Amino acid sequence: MAKNNFFKVLYGLFFYFSIHAGIIAVAWSYTICLYFKFSIDFFDYVFLFFAVLLVYNFDRTKQSKITDTINVPKRTLFLNRHKTLGMAVLGISAVFSIYFSRYLSFHSFILFFLMGSITVLYFFLASIVVKKTIILAFQKPILLAFVWSSVVSFFPFAFAKLEIPLYDLSVLWLERFIIFFINALWFDFRDRKGDQITHKLNPAVLIPERIYYFLLIGFPFLGLALSLLDIHFYNSIGLSIYFVILGVLNYADIIKRFVQKEEFYDLFVDLPLLISPILMILVI
Repeated sequence: MAKNNFFKVLYGLFFYFSIHAGIIAVAWSYTICLYFKFSIDFFDYVFLFFAVLLVYNFDRTKQSKITDTINVPKRTLFLNRHKTLGMAVLGISAVFSIYFSRYLSFHSFILFFLMGSITVLYFFLASIVVKKTIILAFQKPILLAFVWSSVVSFFPFAFAKLEIPLYDLSVLWLERFIIFFINALWFDFRDRKGDQITHKLNPAVLIPERIYYFLLIGFPFLGLALSLLDIHFYNSIGLSIYFVILGVLNYADIIKRFVQKEEFYDLFVDLPLLISPILMILVI
């Protein structure tokens, strides 16, 4: 019993307190350094890790009780039971983010300010939106994809105080944008029930389910075509193929029973984004 509780706490720390998200940011950024053959300071990676933890765990403090109880009941229960641990993670993330920010270059500060401003603008617009439209509903997945793809593509150059090769990086950035956009679409699909009840903007609520299934298949095909057109990273190709297969299985109702489980999104939607760059780092 004690062993099971120990693993549950580890699972919660890794996924619910978003340690995996911090590792994803570091791993994807490191692949940029490997590909373009330059390095950044170890402290830059540490800052990036804790900055991601800070953002995600701050967001956890603003959870909607009704919505999250429906969409992610196990995560909500874990966070409620471990509030002290959550505040400790948030506090440590804040302290280390502030401390290691002193190693950042001016360009890094500018990029962080830009990403932060876009995020704040989104939350402001979302709070004043009354009319629910499909275009407005796509704000969240687009924002998440934009911020994530920009952070793991442009920030390594800013950390290293190098000029960003916009031409060489543009296709690569777009590949990553599509990958993170697909990831966000899956999580909107997970949250559709709670968001419908609480009237939150969610494309999976406004778009018929069968059409949304095609989006979950179509965008990975787009990412695959783009990756094959200008091959940078084989992990982008692998992830696109993986998400195509996942979308097809979901459309055919083969994995419908698993898709309804909360853990499915941790293990089969988020975790591949961590495993993929790590495998690429090992290969390179």
